Amino acid sequence: MGIQQVLNSRDRNQAFFKFLLFFTITTVLIVISIFFSFRMPLKENRELREELKQKKNIEAEQQKFVKKMDEVIVLIDSIRKRPEQAGKIADMKIDNGIKGLNSNFSVPKGIPYARLNEVIVRNLDEITDMQKALARKDDELQKEKQAVSDCRQELDRIKQDLDNIYKR
Repeated sequence: MGIQQVLNSRDRNQAFFKFLLFFTITTVLIVISIFFSFRMPLKENRELREELKQKKNIEAEQQKFVKKMDEVIVLIDSIRKRPEQAGKIADMKIDNGIKGLNSNFSVPKGIPYARLNEVIVRNLDEITDMQKALARKDDELQKEKQAVSDCRQELDRIKQDLDNIYKR
């Protein structure tokens, strides 16, 4: 008695190879889906980290801008309070501060801070010009007040002279 030959061995071999083929395809699909399930969040996390880093850099630049802007505002507020000799030095500091605000803080175009910063710089420049004009008007007003005071003193002196003349 020897090993007997199975009658449907060819059909069984075909079925086995079909099973093996579909099993391999299914396994590959599952492995690919798992791979992409882990790979995509990693890529997304990397992109989100980069975006967060950019936003932090923009925020840091904006904080520097605000600090420098506050310094310029203090200088602008001192325009009318300072003696005239220190005025030219302060004017140069203000002009340099405004130019520095305009050039040193580069927020990319399209970022909301960019347009806001441009408007702030323009307004600071206009306020500076207005404060300087107001300081000049204050000086003129002081000169006019001094002239009025001198005229009053002269008038008082003339009144006294007239009183002295009439008393005689």
